[in-house]
Amino acid sequence: MANRTHRIVQITDTHIVDEGEMLYGSVDTAANLQHALETVADNAEGLDALVLTGDLANDGSPDAYRRLRAIVDPAAERLGVPVFYGIGNHDHRDAFRSGLLDGAAAPAGTLPAGTESDGQRGELAPVDYVVDLDGLRIVMVDSTVPGSHRGELTLEQLGWLATTLAEPAPAGTLLTIHHPPFNTAKPETDAVVDLMASAMFDDFSGLGEALRGTDVMTVLAGHYHEPLGGQLAGVPVWAGPSTAMSHEVGPDTFRIVPSSGYSVIDVFDDRTVVARAINCLPRPVLFEMSMADLREHIEQAAH
Repeated sequence: MANRTHRIVQITDTHIVDEGEMLYGSVDTAANLQHALETVADNAEGLDALVLTGDLANDGSPDAYRRLRAIVDPAAERLGVPVFYGIGNHDHRDAFRSGLLDGAAAPAGTLPAGTESDGQRGELAPVDYVVDLDGLRIVMVDSTVPGSHRGELTLEQLGWLATTLAEPAPAGTLLTIHHPPFNTAKPETDAVVDLMASAMFDDFSGLGEALRGTDVMTVLAGHYHEPLGGQLAGVPVWAGPSTAMSHEVGPDTFRIVPSSGYSVIDVFDDRTVVARAINCLPRPVLFEMSMADLREHIEQAAH
């Protein structure tokens, strides 16, 4: 039987707003994040790290990043784990770097690969960096396009990624990226929704080639605001739920609905990765039984 080597909690799409504001006038995203972290604390056995995968501030404001840190840092300290921050399309690279990657949040020796101005984009270079978590390599990749909701990776980023992944890590690699690198569709629409597709990857074939044949076990993404699974070049992809809200898509409608959750990512020594979504919102109890009764029920059903 495989043994678990690492446990990570992935939190994504927190959409923290400035003090005194509510998202869409009614969603307290700071309280949602606080509640999610309290839920994590109640189920934190064996936890090794918190990984946040983008759209952390709703409009990239410095105040929002301060609020985020004021919530996340004390929780991480209580849990005794490091925090790794990835960037999303609602984040701003300059404020993100100064607010979240200031040494207290970024592990020593693993600062982002680019720190100079990117003349092509007119913004700071992409926030790409690598961390080592007791042999498990976590590659944080910036898929954002400043001023747009869509995602892409430049040729320079793909080259950096290929070089980074050329040598395997002792316990394998997880790659985090904000935009899920596959086509996304709601079951009830029967096809990719054009509007939503325009906010995804323009072309993820280059990423697939960079991943092929490497030790990347799973890609962790966000952006979609609810659990979503797929694969790219044979590598499983998991998009986690948002702590802010989710959406419902119909043939002619798009609704924002309350939602709050996070993902638990377990890595095993046989390179198996298991991802599960945890819902933080109250839910009605249909029935309840003891663990002993549940075990007996399962054993009886097996005969």
